[in-house]
Amino acid sequence: MIQNAPSLVKPLPTTIPIFKTFSGMFNAPLKFLGWLDKPSERGGLIIKVGLIFYDALPARTARAAHVFDGRATH
Repeated sequence: MIQNAPSLVKPLPTTIPIFKTFSGMFNAPLKFLGWLDKPSERGGLIIKVGLIFYDALPARTARAAHVFDGRATH
């Protein structure tokens, strides 16, 4: 839709809550290979790596690159 009507459509910012930085480091590769069935929480590092791979997909023209911000301070 962005290519058909760029004046009407824009990407929405999305927030992914991250509670730990290194959580899921060992479970993520096992889950990817199909060796682990139980779900586990994903840490910030695993999410960042996943977003890097997603940004590298060939349909790069239809998406904006992801921004990984640190913790918000209030």
